[in-house]
Amino acid sequence: MSHSATESKATISAAPAYQPPSPVLDAWDPLAPSDDDVDMFAAAQKREIRNILKSYTGYYDLFSEMIQNALDAVEKRSAENVQGYQPEIAINIDIQSNSVTVTDNGCSMNLQQFKRFLKPNFSFKDGPATRGSKGVGATYLAFGFNYLRLATKPTTGTTYSGVLKDGRTWLDDGKGIIPRPTVEPQSDTSPLDHFDRGTSITLKLVGDNIRPKSLQYFIAKDAQQWICLLRAHTPLGGLYLCSETPPKIKITVKVVADKGEETIGKMEAPRYLYPHEVLGKTADLREFLKDQANRAAKNQDLAKIPPKFTNLNGMWGEWTGTEILSGATPLNPAWSAGEKELMQELDPRIYVFMCYSTDLWDDYNDNVLKLRKGTRICAAGSSRQQSICRKEIRSLFRSPIT
Repeated sequence: MSHSATESKATISAAPAYQPPSPVLDAWDPLAPSDDDVDMFAAAQKREIRNILKSYTGYYDLFSEMIQNALDAVEKRSAENVQGYQPEIAINIDIQSNSVTVTDNGCSMNLQQFKRFLKPNFSFKDGPATRGSKGVGATYLAFGFNYLRLATKPTTGTTYSGVLKDGRTWLDDGKGIIPRPTVEPQSDTSPLDHFDRGTSITLKLVGDNIRPKSLQYFIAKDAQQWICLLRAHTPLGGLYLCSETPPKIKITVKVVADKGEETIGKMEAPRYLYPHEVLGKTADLREFLKDQANRAAKNQDLAKIPPKFTNLNGMWGEWTGTEILSGATPLNPAWSAGEKELMQELDPRIYVFMCYSTDLWDDYNDNVLKLRKGTRICAAGSSRQQSICRKEIRSLFRSPIT
C-alpha cells in the first residue's frame, strides 16, 4: 500500500501557466523611417550625398551636368517626331553675378518628376542613348552648391519653379544645427517664357567649399572663349567620328563679363573641339598614306612629299574598330582573341592627332584663346606616348623629325 501511494504521488504534476496568444503582425516596410530614428535617417542621407559629391572633382563638372541634362531633354523630345520641332539650348554665363543658367526646350518634367528630381539615385532617363542615368547629377548640383533654381514647363500655361538654398552649407554642418533646406516656390519663370516646353536650371556660386568658387577662375570673358572651353571639357563637345552625324541643335551661349560687356556665340550642333580644326595647317593621315601607296605603285620617289603634306603643324586620322581589325589602318596592335571579340562587339571609333610639338597647345591656350596660363584647354599625352608618336611619324615620313 505504501509503495502504491508513493508511486501515485510521483505522477502528479502542476498545470502549465497561462500563455497569452502571440500578437498578430501586420506587413511593414523595413526601410521606412520611424519616429525614433529620424536623426539616424538624416545622417544616412548626408553620408549618401557626400559619397555622391566625392565622385565630382573637376572644375567643369557643374557645366557638364547642366548641359548633359539639356541635351538629353531635347533629344528625348526629338524622338517624339513632332513636325516643326527645333531643339534649342541657351547657356547664360554671368560672370558679374557668378551664375550659370542652362535652358532647353526639351521634354520637361511633370509635377511628380519635378519634386523628385533632386533626390539621390533617382532618374527618369532610360535607354542607352542618354548621357546620364545614374540619378546623381541633380543631387550634386543641389547639395554641392548653395543656390539652385529649377523651373520646368510641361505645357503652355503651366510652369513649376523653385529655389533650393544652402544645400552645401547644410551638408557640411556636422553639429545638426542647420535644418535641411527645402525647395521654395518661385514666381520667376522668365528663362522659359519664349519656349512652349522645357526646363531651366540656374546655379549661383556662393558660399564655402564649392568648386569653382568664381567663374573668373577660367579667365574667359567672351562667348567664343567659353564655347571652346565647353566643347573641350563638357558634353557640348560631342564625339561624332567616322561619318557619324551630331544632332542638329540650336545652341546659344551668352556671356556677361565682369564689367558687364555682353557677347553671344552660336553653334548648330554639340561637337568636340578637334585639334586639326584649330591648330593651323594639318593634313589627313589617311590621305597621306593613300598618296604614298599610289606613288609606290608607280615606282615614284616616296621621299618627295607633295607640298600639301609639308610644313604641317600636325596630322590626324579616325577609324572604326572594324577598319582596325581588318588591318586597313596604320594601327596594327597584337590582338588577343578576347580583345578581337570585344572590338567586334563594340566597334569603337578612334581619333588620332599627332603634332610636332606640344608648344602648339600652349600657344593656342595662351595667345589664341587668351585663357589662364598653365591651365591647358587640352594637353598632350604622356612622355612615353609622345615618344611613340614621334617614332610613328618618322616611319611615315621616312625622314628625321625633331
